[in-house]
Amino acid sequence: MDKLTLIRLKDNQYFDQINSYINAFNRTTDHIHGSASLNKYDDLNGWLQDIKRNEHEDSVQDGYVPAYQFLLIREKDNKLVGMANCRVRLNEHLEYVGGHIGYSIHPDERQKGYATRLIPLCFPMYKALSINHVLITCDEDNIGSKKAILNNGGKYLSTYYYDEEGLNVERYLVPVNPN
Repeated sequence: MDKLTLIRLKDNQYFDQINSYINAFNRTTDHIHGSASLNKYDDLNGWLQDIKRNEHEDSVQDGYVPAYQFLLIREKDNKLVGMANCRVRLNEHLEYVGGHIGYSIHPDERQKGYATRLIPLCFPMYKALSINHVLITCDEDNIGSKKAILNNGGKYLSTYYYDEEGLNVERYLVPVNPN
């Protein structure tokens, strides 16, 4: 099994791979979840600046909560295979649609168990914040994400109709310290 590492995005080291990640998603109809709204930026430097700003309560953008952006790197080839955005707390929107952890897996790397392995890599941050359960959401028809959540002990809470996108979002509570 390939060793995976979550790396906190701090500089432009992975910009070439991030551009490839964007291009891979552009070939699909999928949204890049867990990317701090990467799809809304034309400039990765601006995206990185906003990520750094949004790590701190006193500088977070309006409507956002403090969060950390991570890259899921496969160590054997130093390849970006996924992303995770780990939010320190929830606001009303995240309570229903985004949850604590947003994530995506590179379209060419799906169905390899990476999402299942990514979720618990986020747990040390939540343990340090004394958060015992995280809310993770997924679109109702996202079978892969649902499996990853359930594989990590997710307990179904409810389904929320997200009118803005016209879709049903399933909400799960996942223990940070599974037994």
